[in-house]
Amino acid sequence: MNRPLPTFRSDDSKDRVMTVFDLPARVRRWTPNLKATFVRAVLAGAVTVEALHESYDITADEFWSWWRHYEARGLRGLTGRSLEAVRFQAMNRGGARG
Repeated sequence: MNRPLPTFRSDDSKDRVMTVFDLPARVRRWTPNLKATFVRAVLAGAVTVEALHESYDITADEFWSWWRHYEARGLRGLTGRSLEAVRFQAMNRGGARG
């Protein structure tokens, strides 16, 4: 029996319904929208974190960091500037060393 592919919504202004076949074959630059799309794809079961590692060289720690920041602040949480600010605040509180 053929099961339907898991679907998820894109995190751009088009709010498209997507499947794993809609993910890019290569990524040159990880934009906040693209990171959010991959987070949604994993959460929907369309792709696994292991598959992301194999196809895009993303570590599990990196992916789950994206997920935490996306859950906390949405797309703004996935900007490089936002991540640096979070790390800086943690270092000033003594919570992280870098």
